[in-house]
Amino acid sequence: AHGPEHIKVAASWANLGLVLVETGDFEQARSYYQKAIVLYAQFNRSKQADVESNLSYSYIREGNLHLLKESPDFQAAKTCY
Repeated sequence: AHGPEHIKVAASWANLGLVLVETGDFEQARSYYQKAIVLYAQFNRSKQADVESNLSYSYIREGNLHLLKESPDFQAAKTCY
């Protein structure tokens, strides 16, 4: 078994986020994406970026682009580019 700070746990959270977006549970999906992002920031920045992209997609898929633009994640990403 892996502890809560293991990279495989981050992968599981990210995958759960993908499934939840497909089922329409966008709020819960974003919760899992956020957890994955925090862990991937410690282990794998490339995977972190992938999950951040999935997080953005969840807002678009939900039809709430305005919420994406207001989110702290979006604001932080703007400062990186």
